[in-house]
Amino acid sequence: QPSIIRDMGRTLKRIRDEKGLSIVVSEQVVFSALIIGVIIGIMPGAGGTQRLARVIGKSKTMELCLTGRMMEAEEAERCGLVSRVVPADDLMDAARELARTIASMPLAAAMLTKEAIEVAYETPLSQGIQFERRMFQSLFSTDDQKEGMAAYVEKRSAHFKDK
Repeated sequence: QPSIIRDMGRTLKRIRDEKGLSIVVSEQVVFSALIIGVIIGIMPGAGGTQRLARVIGKSKTMELCLTGRMMEAEEAERCGLVSRVVPADDLMDAARELARTIASMPLAAAMLTKEAIEVAYETPLSQGIQFERRMFQSLFSTDDQKEGMAAYVEKRSAHFKDK
C-alpha cells in the first residue's frame, strides 16, 4: 500500500499542477495562481479562465480574474474547487486516508470512474453520458462487479481482486 499512497501523492500533485485543482488542502492555503494575471497587467493564462469557469462558474471566475482577489481555502471548498479542507496538521493523514480509501476500490471501476469524470470536464453533456454508459456497461464483464454486487446484497464486505 505505501506505493499506492506515493502514487496518490503524485496524482494529487499532478492534478494541482496541471489543472489548478486539489482534492484535499490545508485550511492555510490561499488560491491565487490562476487569477493573479490582472494585477501584473496580463490575464490568467494556461487555460486558467477556461478551467476555473468550468469548476466555479462564470460570475465567481469573473470576480476573481478581474480583481485578482485571492480565495481562502474554505471559499474554495464552497465553490467546488477542492473537495475538503482540513487543519494543516491533519493534511497528510487526511490525504493518506483518502488514498487508502481510493486504493481499496476495484481498480477498473476506479480508473473508469476517473476517466468518465475527466470526459465530463472536457466534453458536452450528451457525449459524456454516452461515454459513461459504455464504461458502466463494460464493468459488468469484471469479476469485481460480480463480487461487489454479491457483497452488497449479502450485506458483507467485498473482496476485490482487480479482475
